[in-house]
Amino acid sequence: GAAIGCAVFGTLVGLAPAYWLVVTLLLPAGFFMIYFAQAANQRVQLGVDASFRGRVMALWVLVFLGTNPVGAPLIGWVAETYGAGASIWAGGLISLTAALLALAWQLRRSGARLRMRVLPMPRFYVVSPGAK
Repeated sequence: GAAIGCAVFGTLVGLAPAYWLVVTLLLPAGFFMIYFAQAANQRVQLGVDASFRGRVMALWVLVFLGTNPVGAPLIGWVAETYGAGASIWAGGLISLTAALLALAWQLRRSGARLRMRVLPMPRFYVVSPGAK
């Protein structure tokens, strides 16, 4: 959910036509970005056996931070060629695609389904196999 929220608000920041709207949308985008980063970090640390935690965290940092030198020049080129807004919304759409693919893969792998209750208040549920 945090990955999807970060991607949606990131896309909206790139598409926002006014400065005040960009500043307003950056608040939830930043919140979801921090929430996603800490949730992913927690998942990696708690999902690994203690004897391998240091090695796995080294790989996590390599993937999470070490890919910036690869992607930054590409995003810089997009920003220079098409404008800063285009690079932001394109990154948001790429992130949204990745988050939705990961969600679909996880749901298919676990056999769970998403349900949405509309009344009296909208809520999303993940229903495990065999539950009603």
